[in-house]
Formats: sequence, C-alpha cells, structure tokens
Amino acid sequence: MDTFDTISATKFPWRAYFYMAAKIINDDQTGDYEKISIKIFPSSKPDDVIFKTSGTFAKSKDFTSLNIVTGFKGMIFNSPGDYILTICFDDTVIAELPFKVALKK
Repeated sequence: MDTFDTISATKFPWRAYFYMAAKIINDDQTGDYEKISIKIFPSSKPDDVIFKTSGTFAKSKDFTSLNIVTGFKGMIFNSPGDYILTICFDDTVIAELPFKVALKK
C-alpha cells in the first residue's frame, strides 16, 4: 500500500481538502456487517474526533473486498500533531492509518 504519512500545512488552524482511496480485503467471511464508518482524531485524544462519516452497505454472499474513495473537504486541524484515521465495519476497527500534520517551514 502506498501512503503519505505527513501532510504539511502553511498555518493553523488549517482547513484540509484531500481524498482517500482504499481497498479493504475482507478475511472474515462470516461477518454480517451492515455499516462502514471512517473517523479521524488526534492520536493522544481518541475522543476528540475531528471528522466522522458513516454509511450502510448491503454485503453480498461472496463479499471479499470493498473499494472506498472519499473526500475530506473542509476538515479543520487546529494544531500540528499525530493523527489516526480508522475504518470500521460496524464497531470493529478493520484498518488504522497513523499520519502527521506538520507546519510547513
């Protein structure tokens, strides 16, 4: 998987505009998932969610993978630091991506 692990901002607070593309491989063929959700939060403050979205999907019998493309438009980062993006099926975290938001010098 290719990822960027640092996003540079010219000032804070910083209004972010970026996109994410991911392919989720489903190893749990028995899971009866109905909801997918994405959250972004500071790694030191998991309850301080700065972005959250969710939706439902109908899982087919032979569900082996899910392609996701989503935009993060106008999300505000108040300070530089370490952040985490999580993807969940129902309430189970299936992917976690740590990244940094840094002040561009």
